Amino acid sequence: MYKLKKLALALLLCLLPLTANAKVTVFTTPLKDLHITTIKGHLYDSTKIKKKSKKDYSDLFARSIDWLEKLHKSKKTFEISELKNDEAQVILSSVYFISKVESGDYIPNIMPAAIGIWAELGQLVVVVKGKKKWKLRIKKPKKH
Repeated sequence: MYKLKKLALALLLCLLPLTANAKVTVFTTPLKDLHITTIKGHLYDSTKIKKKSKKDYSDLFARSIDWLEKLHKSKKTFEISELKNDEAQVILSSVYFISKVESGDYIPNIMPAAIGIWAELGQLVVVVKGKKKWKLRIKKPKKH
C-alpha cells in the first residue's frame, strides 16, 4: 500500500507544473506552490460539501492550511509523512485523495479536471483566525 501511495503521489506531482523551491516534502517528493494551492482548494471545497457526519472540520482544515503555509515559507525543509500532528494527517490525507482523483482510482469517480478547479480555487482561499474557531474564506476581489 505504501508503494502504491508513493506511485500515485509521484504521478500527480509529475503531471503538475512545478514552481519555487519547496520547503515541504511528502515521501521525499517536494510540494511546490501549485501543490499547496491545490491542497488549499481541495480542503476549502471539502468544507462546503454537505456530509452525513455531524463533525465540522472547518477549524481543523483552516489550521492545517495555516500550518502548511508556514512550513512552506520556512527556510527549513519538513517531511510531512514523518510528522504526527493532526495538521500533518490532514495534509497527507488531502494529498492522497488528490492523487487518487488524478489517477482515476477514486470511487465514485471524480473527474481529474477537479484538480485544476481546486488549484484555481486555492489561489483565493484565505484563513480567517477567530478567537475560538478558524475558518476558510474566499478572498474578495480587489476593486478597480
